[in-house]
Amino acid sequence: GYLSVYQNAIPMLNNAGMKSTQYIIAETLGGGFSGYVNAAQVLAMQAQGHEIGAHSSSHADLTLSTPTDLANEVGGSKTALENAGVNFISSFAYPYGNYNNAVIQALVNAGYEAGRGAYPDGENYKDTNKYELRVVDVQLLTPVATVKTWIDQAIANKSWVILMYHQIDNGGDQYSTLPQNFQEVVNYAQSVGIMVVTNRQGVALMN
Repeated sequence: GYLSVYQNAIPMLNNAGMKSTQYIIAETLGGGFSGYVNAAQVLAMQAQGHEIGAHSSSHADLTLSTPTDLANEVGGSKTALENAGVNFISSFAYPYGNYNNAVIQALVNAGYEAGRGAYPDGENYKDTNKYELRVVDVQLLTPVATVKTWIDQAIANKSWVILMYHQIDNGGDQYSTLPQNFQEVVNYAQSVGIMVVTNRQGVALMN
């Protein structure tokens, strides 16, 4: 849901014919949150073919939430996105990557098909738990060569690797990626001819 992704990464992906999954914190939809996309921009990404997923209502650590708050963070964020015009929300990204059995059950109760964590990192296979999807985290100091290696490993292992990005800008935050580095990864993905999928598409292929 970072504005820099909308401004910098989405055009690169569109130009390459690639579509992403964007996880949105529901409370940012109304605007007024500096650095985050608003509802109109979320719908614009959806119209361009990018998947929209839920990332809770307020980005709370769900493992510390009461049952009532947990239901609101998980189910309420889905409802808020739907009310804003998002067509189909099939997956949820756990805030901070934290989840437990109660959080997974809340996803099941709310009708999600999958949940995406952050740790432990790694690749996904047909028998991976769909509510415990793994990622590889791309940060400011992650070399492009390392990301290329992750892609190569996925090809060799016939697996699904989810590249998790945050900001795409020149701000220098730990969780940011330079636009030119992101473009280099997009170019590499094109050059090796991998299948680039949204989260929903990847889960469907697991089935």
